[in-house]
Amino acid sequence: MNTKLLSITLLFSMFVFATGWAQDEKSEILPKVGVLSLDCIGLEYEATTLGSIVRLELQKQQAYEVIDRYDMLDRLSGSEDDVDVSYCYSKRCLVEAGKQLDADMMISGSVEKISDKILVTLKMVSVAENRILKTEVGEFVDQEPELQIMIKITLNKLLQRPNDPVLVNKLAYFSTLEEVPSTRIINNGPRMGMAYLTGSMAERFAAPENLGGYNARPWLTQFGYQQEIQYMSSGHFQALIEAMVMVAGLDQSMFIPSLVILNGFRESKWGFEIGFGPSLGMRKAAEGYYDDGGTWHLRSEWNETDAEGSLLPNPYNIITQMDSRGDTEFFSRWVWAVGKTFRSGYLNIPVNLYVGTSKDDIMYGVSVGFNIQRRRR
Repeated sequence: MNTKLLSITLLFSMFVFATGWAQDEKSEILPKVGVLSLDCIGLEYEATTLGSIVRLELQKQQAYEVIDRYDMLDRLSGSEDDVDVSYCYSKRCLVEAGKQLDADMMISGSVEKISDKILVTLKMVSVAENRILKTEVGEFVDQEPELQIMIKITLNKLLQRPNDPVLVNKLAYFSTLEEVPSTRIINNGPRMGMAYLTGSMAERFAAPENLGGYNARPWLTQFGYQQEIQYMSSGHFQALIEAMVMVAGLDQSMFIPSLVILNGFRESKWGFEIGFGPSLGMRKAAEGYYDDGGTWHLRSEWNETDAEGSLLPNPYNIITQMDSRGDTEFFSRWVWAVGKTFRSGYLNIPVNLYVGTSKDDIMYGVSVGFNIQRRRR
């Protein structure tokens, strides 16, 4: 029994050893790649920082043994022929550095801002063959915060790996309008804010309930949900449609729903935007009139009669006005909005100021939201 147990233990140990040895062998056959730095022209980046971005994206491939930056600095600075890591871009310098690092390949290149576009150039050098294996150039719109994605796209092309077409279409520079692809960006998320009423609507809100008002303040909280669809994009500018379903007045035990549809334009580099469109809502309204003292009455309240008891014609102008005793109806206003979208990682925080106008009143407000940016074609 002990002999069988010993045999099983030995066989298991040999299997574990063989598995570990096979994994070690597999890792050893990965091509060893060194990345020093990228030349930076017209952008506020350190050459070594750009090199670190390439190393990071290369490590994500999990198909290469990427030489650690500190190991490179230690080996190159301690050699007889010191290599300036921050200024080694030529084939001769890269091959010499690769030999000292025992690398199979070296990757370098440049990032350059020219007019309204950014050029990312990457090249792969074979150390053993002393030649450039491949060079790849990417032309992108001037969106400097997205530089890491630009480098990733160019690196994938260099290594013949697939890219996300939506990312490519969003950042690629197109010389003519006909080349611009149709790419949509969707931002959905909650919205909240405050609205201030003026004019006749504010008056009707503040009126006593026995006069058809709500005995409420002209300040209303708002809460809802926004759905945003970007339907056109070129350079820093995007055209989009925003649809918001909002409910106002919950802080005063009121329920006032509305639908806001805005056509907008956004400047993506700084996040500024402008939008305009209709707001459709529901309210209770009734026909009535204002007497000489400015007091609101329902039309049915007119009861002046002549000496014979016949009802006299109402001399006051009959209008339809907001009234809590009336029937529910739809109403509309036109909205103008300006704002800015603040970004924190993948989180977008839009802040908007808006003005809503109708023939009888003006509404002012502020709206804040948050959402995670998602992309689809």
